[in-house]
Amino acid sequence: MKKQVALLTVFALLAAPFSGFFGVSAAALTNMDVTGAGIVATSSAVNVDVTPTITFDFTTAIAPTDVVQITFTGGPLTANNGIIVDNAGGLASADITVANGCSGAVTLAGSPIADNTANPTLSLTGITGVPGTCEIIIAASRLDTNVEAGNTSVGITTQSGDFGAFLWYIGDANDVNITALVPPTLSFVLKNAADTALLAPGLTAGNRVCDMGILQLAATPNPGTGVNGCQYRLKVATNAGSGYTINYVSSSADTAGVTQDRLAKTATVSIPDVAGAGDDLTAASGYGVRLTPAAGHTRGGDFGATPTDYYVITDNTADDIVSNAGPVSPAGTDLVNTTLVEHGVRIDAAQEVGAYSHVVTYTVTASF
Repeated sequence: MKKQVALLTVFALLAAPFSGFFGVSAAALTNMDVTGAGIVATSSAVNVDVTPTITFDFTTAIAPTDVVQITFTGGPLTANNGIIVDNAGGLASADITVANGCSGAVTLAGSPIADNTANPTLSLTGITGVPGTCEIIIAASRLDTNVEAGNTSVGITTQSGDFGAFLWYIGDANDVNITALVPPTLSFVLKNAADTALLAPGLTAGNRVCDMGILQLAATPNPGTGVNGCQYRLKVATNAGSGYTINYVSSSADTAGVTQDRLAKTATVSIPDVAGAGDDLTAASGYGVRLTPAAGHTRGGDFGATPTDYYVITDNTADDIVSNAGPVSPAGTDLVNTTLVEHGVRIDAAQEVGAYSHVVTYTVTASF
């Protein structure tokens, strides 16, 4: 019986240490983070002073003799990314405090860790921790982010068996800027009034033709039916952010007009422009142009807003006729996003016989 007792006693003494070891229940740390001055959750800047508060939740109690180890591992692995000690006196035990579920006076192994030490390992003792949330606070002006970008791993291990790691993002190394460039587009064609075909002669070289035919005396122009008038469309497509402007300049045989090159037969014989700031040519004689600008477009300064009036289009220096403030992309056949131009003329019986002509040259300038 005594032998049995002795054996049991010996077994109990041997088993006690092992019971304590196996009783440790390792667990993952949760809710790990770093916050504080100079630290941005999405990505901290490089080469700035930081005041880190490292936070984590733990489930196993921490004793003052337990080592809590914090490691910083820069990524990619170079000497110039991650965290660096930036203080003439180094990083000392007195620079580290704890809060929340942790308490005690912290002792840092190797204190002070020398100035300019990159990614120091912090082995801390003196911490008492009741399962919950622990905060480890490093004083201001002790650590900097290093000069190169990298996603720095912060590893935390407690001697009591809990562990985990999280990333401290530095220098936008976790950000991807997706870029693309849309190429510029700009096109201009002169189309018939129905926007179903190129203005004659189509693809053949030479001036396009807007034929008013044989003029009728004292007739009100009707370009849509071909009476003393003709019509066509200005069709521009562009993706320019600030749109475009169409300018025109005219030329003809007329030299008497000085600043105007009117619908003319010779240098001294021409049909006068419409009078004043615009006229519907229902009574007065004259030559001009009527505009129906594309949707959202702006008339040039010389072309008033009265849709039935004709305006002077015989400037022999560049002048704008229509503009738009943004991109435009007319459809294949589009009577809305194109500008209708209608030339009209009214003559009296005294107008000299003969063939008259006037050339309008259009240019388009996009504002990218």
